[in-house]
Formats: sequence, structure tokens, C-alpha cells
Amino acid sequence: MTCDTHWNGSFKQRLATIISRFTLLNIFSHAWVPGQIQKQYVLNLGFKEQNIQTSFYSCDLEHFESIYQSQKVQKQSQFPKRFLYVGRYYEFKGIKELWQAFIEMQTEQPNEWELWCLGIGDIEPINHPKIKHFGFVQPKDLATYTSQTGVFILPSRFEPWGVVVHEFAASGFPLLLSNAVGAKESFLQEHKNGFTFKAQDIADLNRVLKTIVNTPQQDLQAMSVYSNKLAQSISPKKWTENLLKMAKDMSLRA
Repeated sequence: MTCDTHWNGSFKQRLATIISRFTLLNIFSHAWVPGQIQKQYVLNLGFKEQNIQTSFYSCDLEHFESIYQSQKVQKQSQFPKRFLYVGRYYEFKGIKELWQAFIEMQTEQPNEWELWCLGIGDIEPINHPKIKHFGFVQPKDLATYTSQTGVFILPSRFEPWGVVVHEFAASGFPLLLSNAVGAKESFLQEHKNGFTFKAQDIADLNRVLKTIVNTPQQDLQAMSVYSNKLAQSISPKKWTENLLKMAKDMSLRA
């Protein structure tokens, strides 16, 4: 069984921990989840520790590593003063809060940083001289934008994991992630390669934007290197190893 739901202790989840003894555990012996938050959920459902694997989601690490390597020297020379958002233009992605926080930051502390946004959705793009919209971008064209931007932002109100975080960590981006983003547990270490902020809290997002703007270039470059290092913890190779381990374990139990 796979699951990317966060454990939050709600009534519905607590009820599921009772029902699962008579349903899920009679069907599934193993669970494969993205991270520790989801692992806690399936542990509470009754799955045994030894029958749970993490790292269910992985980006194409080799591809994004190649982007990092090809752009590293350029960014070590001159770090791009541009934030980057990649995702859909929907309410739950927190993009309206991002726009408002960025505009407020620019009003309170004018600076040369820009915000580049890649994506489409049902929200009309905001008009601001320092916010640029590029619509949907094909994966093969993404490197054109990563070479010109420096810090990745994901302000989601709801994000069970977020493979895009792995992609941009592997690409060497410092990260700004809301506390609703599950992937932060694997790819973000506070102050070392980015910062977290409270989802839907414009003032808190404003705070971390200002923190980045006031961070010296050499520190941003060091954060870039650390993001790439953290990205190595999950890969398609490790995904395959986990799959084979579970398959072997299940065959021995058969």
C-alpha cells in the first residue's frame, strides 16, 4: 500500500486506525510512503516498522544534477537575484499569498530582486513590474529559467510531498517552503539551505523573503551547494532498491 497523507491526529484518522485492523491489514502486508510524516500515519494504522519503506517519491536525479553541474560555475560567479515559483495557479498552492508578500516586501524594502512564476491555472496572473509570468514551460526548457533564477519558493497551503522540491534541491536552489510542504523534511535544513514559513501567513513569508534578500551572495552560494547535497538522499536507484527489498521480503513470507 502507498500513502502520502500526513498524520495529524484528526478524528477521521483516529477512526481509520481502528478500522484498519479489520480492513487494510487483511489486504496489505507492507506500506511504502514518501517520508516520516506519512510513516507515522501507517504505523498508527497498524503496519509493522520493518514492513514500512520511505522514499516513495523521487525526481529524475540525474537530469537535475546535470542542470546543477552545468550552471554551478555561473552562479558561483554571480548569484541570480530572482525568486522562482513553479506550479499551478490555484488557491491551494498559496500563489496569491506569495504575490502579496513579495509586493509588500518590495514596498517596505525596495531591492533589485524579481519573482519569476512558471505555471498556469484558474487564477489570473497579477500585474507588477518585478513579477514575471512565463506560463506553462516544458520540462526540456526548464534549464533556461533555472540558469537565470536563484531561490525556489513553494508557498502551498496543502502539499503532501512535492517532488518539485527534490527537483530544485538537486538543481542547487536554496529553498523557501511553507510548513505544509511534506518534502521539507528531506530537503530543507533551516538556515543551512533555506527557510520555512507558516502556510497562508503573509507576514511570515515576507520575513523569509527579506531574509534571503539580506543574505550575502557567498552564503546563498553555500546554501545552493547544501541543497544539492541533501537531494542525493533519494534517487531512482534507491527507489529500485526499496522495491526489490520489499519484493524479496514478501516472497520469503509467501
